Amino acid sequence: AHNSLVENGLLRMVWSYPRNSPDFMEASNRVVSWDPWLDTLYLYRRIYPQLSSHKLADLIRLFRLKDTLDQYAILYCPAGRQHYHCALYDALASALLLTRLYDASELSGISLPWLLQQSAPSQLTRAAMGQQELF
Repeated sequence: AHNSLVENGLLRMVWSYPRNSPDFMEASNRVVSWDPWLDTLYLYRRIYPQLSSHKLADLIRLFRLKDTLDQYAILYCPAGRQHYHCALYDALASALLLTRLYDASELSGISLPWLLQQSAPSQLTRAAMGQQELF
């Protein structure tokens, strides 16, 4: 997602109760939650705090991903839905930003647990996720 708080709210309006699913931060647990989120908004805010904007369109432009995004949109998005604020288009944009992080040389060795922790919207949630590494 790019701003999981909005996505979570939209999902809860449609499906208030998610299925029982694995807790991806601690595999032995199961949870009834839409969490955890890989959230490119929070990831890019934390990794690149110096940027003047962390809006999805601005990040796509800044990291020169627009042509690739538009190529995928032609393949996968319905006609008339190949622009920002359309769910699949935004999901493709977020996926490109996430993939870009894996390709960034300064971030070599990033892991899924680290990405999930950095995607948490609050310091308290990040700290709680980090505590799991101690056990």
